[in-house]
Amino acid sequence: MDMFENEFSTLEKALEHAGKNEEKAVITHDHKMYYVVDCKSVKDYVRLGYEHI
Repeated sequence: MDMFENEFSTLEKALEHAGKNEEKAVITHDHKMYYVVDCKSVKDYVRLGYEHI
């Protein structure tokens, strides 16, 4: 897994950024910070306790 490419403090900003690229997904661990990651990595992050938005 790669480190987080982009971090956002609001879901809206994260979704806006991810929406520009179909290969990106938004995940969160605590709903305080949102991270944009490659779609192929989502399953790995979910196993670590992150939630796929």
